Amino acid sequence: MLKRHTLCYLDEGGIRALWANLESAFPDVQTVRQMHHTFPHIPVIVRRERETGASIPVGLSFPAFCRGSRCRAASGVPAEAAQTQYITPEQIVELGVQGGTAFSGPLRAVQALAARAHVRVGIFGSAALAIVTGLSYVHTNSDLDLVIYPEPGADIPLFAHGLEQFQRETPCMVDAELCLGDGYYGKLKEILAKPRSILIKGGQTPKLMSYCEVQDLLHKMS
Repeated sequence: MLKRHTLCYLDEGGIRALWANLESAFPDVQTVRQMHHTFPHIPVIVRRERETGASIPVGLSFPAFCRGSRCRAASGVPAEAAQTQYITPEQIVELGVQGGTAFSGPLRAVQALAARAHVRVGIFGSAALAIVTGLSYVHTNSDLDLVIYPEPGADIPLFAHGLEQFQRETPCMVDAELCLGDGYYGKLKEILAKPRSILIKGGQTPKLMSYCEVQDLLHKMS
């Protein structure tokens, strides 16, 4: 099953399914179709690991803004179409490090921190799309969106502390999402704040989980 935030290049059947199963489009369907005509080779983004039937929920995000927000769409495609060619968040980190982009230095630092904390790290969002497509997805206020995959013996607080120090030393702002297993993900900062309830994504819809439930999921991964 493809991970959340994986980028997929669709075959012709997948593209037809993309439009046939369109769930939402901003600012409207016509504009999104025009954007896709302008940028036909942009990959789709896996929104959830859990499939509905034989369909994988995916999104489209374009290097253009409409009414102050990024032009985008949500849909679903057959699993076999999405798995024709894909790039995982972890693979995108390697592309960013090796590609000599503006993200190479920051990603090397994040990789070193991840190794010390016994976690694996991936990248998603605008920076990931910029690395993979070479298009102008990022701007001066863009965050570096990371997804963290704990390994046995992971020290999540150590990694979070390192990220805070990294942000104090560089102009790069980081927004990190923690993989909780079972297809669920939560904001790293929110989880470490130990609130009574935490907004969790990755299921059919976002939902609130208790802090204890989140810790149980992490414990299963250790």
